[in-house]
Amino acid sequence: MKIANTQYMDSSSLNDTNEELSWTIFAQGGLAPVGTMIAARSPESVRKLILASPPTWEDMTTPVPESELARNLNFYKSPILGTLAFAIFESRRLVEFFSNL
Repeated sequence: MKIANTQYMDSSSLNDTNEELSWTIFAQGGLAPVGTMIAARSPESVRKLILASPPTWEDMTTPVPESELARNLNFYKSPILGTLAFAIFESRRLVEFFSNL
């Protein structure tokens, strides 16, 4: 299995033997829609798509209402509540908790 580095690589990227690269996409949890979209956009470049603990298909294909997106954005942009929320989300304890689920 080849693992891409952080540089942008499109489907025409070639390896040392001038063969097209074939990728394995692994996406966990809320990033499953991203993995699915990458595989759908470049099926010739994706050898395998592995989704670990993905949301339901309905959750991945049903758009979030604009009013809910605006409410969430305003909450996270709030100087007090948003800052507090990010401090909690980024805390070592919470990261460890979600990593061990």
